[in-house]
Amino acid sequence: MNIVEKIGDFTMYTREATKLAKELIRFPSIVPPGEYQEIAEYTAKFLRDLGADEVEIVGPTTEKANVIARIHGKGGGPTLMLNGHLDVVPISDKSAWKIDPFSPKVINDKLYGRGAVDMKGQVATMVIAMKALQEAEIHTRGDIVLAFTIDEEEGSDDTGAGYIADKNLAPADYVIVGEPSGLDIVRYHKGVCWFRLVTRGKSCHAGLPENGVNAVEHMVEVIHNLSNTRLTHKPHPVVGSYTMTFNTIRGGTKTNCIADYCEAEIDIRPVPGQSGDQVEEELQGIIDTLKHKIAGLNIELVTLKKRSALDYPDSYPLFDLVKEAVYAVKGKYPDMVGAIANSDAQHFRRKAGIPAVWIGPGLITQNAHCANEYITLEQLEEGVKFFAQAAVTICKV
Repeated sequence: MNIVEKIGDFTMYTREATKLAKELIRFPSIVPPGEYQEIAEYTAKFLRDLGADEVEIVGPTTEKANVIARIHGKGGGPTLMLNGHLDVVPISDKSAWKIDPFSPKVINDKLYGRGAVDMKGQVATMVIAMKALQEAEIHTRGDIVLAFTIDEEEGSDDTGAGYIADKNLAPADYVIVGEPSGLDIVRYHKGVCWFRLVTRGKSCHAGLPENGVNAVEHMVEVIHNLSNTRLTHKPHPVVGSYTMTFNTIRGGTKTNCIADYCEAEIDIRPVPGQSGDQVEEELQGIIDTLKHKIAGLNIELVTLKKRSALDYPDSYPLFDLVKEAVYAVKGKYPDMVGAIANSDAQHFRRKAGIPAVWIGPGLITQNAHCANEYITLEQLEEGVKFFAQAAVTICKV
């Protein structure tokens, strides 16, 4: 069944998806700190009002709240999970925004706001896609699970999708993680490893620096050395080489006191074939060498997160199903692409053993993690069509 042909005009559903996306954006579900009780309760109520058969809020704490809803099928078909995350990254410079980032606004057919494209817009289209099926009286054979999870921007290992996968709280036969991909299939994506470097020194009066050990200056030397050292890897034909960036640094206590403490955090994006363990071991080896190179260096490496890259096999049946769904919506098959980011697909695939794919409307290049993040109304409409079609194609009618 072709949903686009069956329903025809999606204008009303685009408006409803835009309205719901706006409501979700208004919740400042920033991580850190990562407190989600309010947005979870709102989302759960919306799903209950929509008529979902089972809706629950689950998580390790009250604030670490994931929403899982199940729409029962007629029986005899596979269960599909549609997954999206409710958390967003912080605002670094509010003055760079043309709007208040948590007061969403449509300008020239683009919905602006923090989380518009990463990924509250996609969450809204998943929900409204279910409403479109309901109002068209289309009932799938298999169940449809909506799993709206948290802390994706922090890794979600123990609280969000990782928590759901570990505890098998949303069993399914297939998973679509609706992160933005331009409705292309992400076959390869980079991993993500986070490390904290800590340097310790000796404080003294700034007028007598020779009496102390400056932890900030040592950190600068370490960062310089790491920036000029290449980790062992083979560049990937699609996603290229790994990246290493230093994105936070804190140290010292006062301008006129030699700093006795400094910490910096590193983001490393390994490529397929370059494991998280390998990155950690090489980084530690470089730091051990620097201890002999930099006089008085007292440094510690703390591992915060290790996710290896994801690389799918040539034959992956879920890809074929998703391709058919995209073709029904766009009249052409999706490309197989790579991504510089990571996604929760790896939790469901690796922890729960469920076939999972990353595909969704919008693009990361639409200012995800930047000022003036947006998703277009056309992409919201595509999202509603795609998620409705994917449910019918995979769960069968």
